[in-house]
Amino acid sequence: MPDRTAANRILTGYRDHLARTGDPKASPRRAVAVTPGDLRAMLATLDRDTAVGQRDAALLLLGLRVGGREAELLAVNIEHVARHPRGLSVRLYRSKTRELQNHALKRHKSDEEVCVVHALTAWMATLATRGRTHGPLFVRIDQHGNLGVAMRRGGRPIGDPEGRLSIRAVDNIIAAAAERAGLKADRIEGLRRQFSGHSLRRGYASAARAAGVDPLTIARRGGWKENSTVLWGYFEEDVDRWADSPEDNLL
Repeated sequence: MPDRTAANRILTGYRDHLARTGDPKASPRRAVAVTPGDLRAMLATLDRDTAVGQRDAALLLLGLRVGGREAELLAVNIEHVARHPRGLSVRLYRSKTRELQNHALKRHKSDEEVCVVHALTAWMATLATRGRTHGPLFVRIDQHGNLGVAMRRGGRPIGDPEGRLSIRAVDNIIAAAAERAGLKADRIEGLRRQFSGHSLRRGYASAARAAGVDPLTIARRGGWKENSTVLWGYFEEDVDRWADSPEDNLL
């Protein structure tokens, strides 16, 4: 094997230089957390009288509510959503912890606009009127409003044959909604942020932490390992560093 010692030293020195000079490149590009306020602003940009608006509202609300990774959300099929007297039950496979979860989604007590149950019910009703009662929950929609149409490139079919959205499409939906709402990703000086599908997952962790939910409960419900350093990093960067602390009164 080639000796990479010299190359590693150069890279280490470069990273150290970036950090010492405060260069934004020293921070990895990460997804910014979508806060509950952000989500309301993003939802307000959607036309829920259209199939696109209904789908995107359901995707945004479900993503923040369960803290799902893009691939986990896209793996949900219509038959994985079951009705319950108090709302809906959604089956979700957590890829990192390799467990199957059934999330209880309760109706919002006062605001239908941010109710995940209302959004999912409306979207599934639209799917049913188009003859879709099973298969992918989140499908692509073309400019003419057609659902799950086949895509071709160079005469060859591309994309999921059932019309399931791609991870890139989810990222684009989130980023576009954030842009329309006038949200800024670079909220922390010196850190590079971007809105993507993972913003919903990070937003769930941060919002739950700020609401006082036990960290172990957040980890289990969100499909993180109980000792996840990534999850604790979200807590620290988004919530804990500005929380009231005994250290505030040291002097």
